[in-house]
Amino acid sequence: MFPIAPGNVIIVLILVAIIGLIIGMLSGLLTSLILGIGRKGFWKDALLGGIGTFVGLFSAYTVPWPEYTITTSSGIQETMSRFPYPFLVAYVVAAMLPIIRQTYRYKRSRLSSS
Repeated sequence: MFPIAPGNVIIVLILVAIIGLIIGMLSGLLTSLILGIGRKGFWKDALLGGIGTFVGLFSAYTVPWPEYTITTSSGIQETMSRFPYPFLVAYVVAAMLPIIRQTYRYKRSRLSSS
């Protein structure tokens, strides 16, 4: 049996996706302002942020990680073989994809103007 209600899981995933959309939009907007290429297509950056969030979460949960043992405050030891901070990975990927897109736009605009 699934120990957490599926409705709660869906709500949390929607909130995580919204946070990823915001992170993607802000990182793309900030990168475009720094590079001076205009704010065109910021919705694509938000979409990349949302996709990056799920790609980061999926990869953090599925890519094997060297085993390590943690001890809780109650003295229980647990051996884990996955990355301990999956949301950190998700939000870093959500921020990096729009930065890569804006860098590509910048390089493409520099080549077309030459």
